[in-house]
Amino acid sequence: AEQSRREAELKLHPLQQREADLTEELNRQKEKERLRKEYIEELKKRHEEEKNRLEALFLKEQAGRRDDQVARLTAEGLLSRTQAQLVRIRDFEQLRKDRESDYKSRVSEEYEKLKEACKTGEQLRSLVRDVEGKLSRNMNDFFSAAPYEPPLEDPEQEPDDLFLG
Repeated sequence: AEQSRREAELKLHPLQQREADLTEELNRQKEKERLRKEYIEELKKRHEEEKNRLEALFLKEQAGRRDDQVARLTAEGLLSRTQAQLVRIRDFEQLRKDRESDYKSRVSEEYEKLKEACKTGEQLRSLVRDVEGKLSRNMNDFFSAAPYEPPLEDPEQEPDDLFLG
């Protein structure tokens, strides 16, 4: 009996060892499965976080794109208005230059007329001075001469000759 018990124990021992190895292998497989599930859950969680981050980034980019489009349209409108103003300013500037040129030519003409008038005035003053001088001499000659005595009437003198002096 002892022998059979020992034989049974000898046969049982490798089986127990085998059972322990299988149990240990099963536990390792369970641990691997648990770690695999944790890893998959971690990957799912990361994937979800990355997806949420990318969706938020996408929405942010869309909002930025809309803002950029609004800013572009606003800038285009402002540019259009500015260009229209620039055209009006250029037209006004051309009109101003034309008018200025016209005014300058008119002022130049008037200045020339004024210079001519001044020259004529100077000539007139000079002539007036000459005439005043001659008049003054004639007046002096007239008043310094002997008093007027009417000529004796000569019947032979014709009336037309009286004024030819």
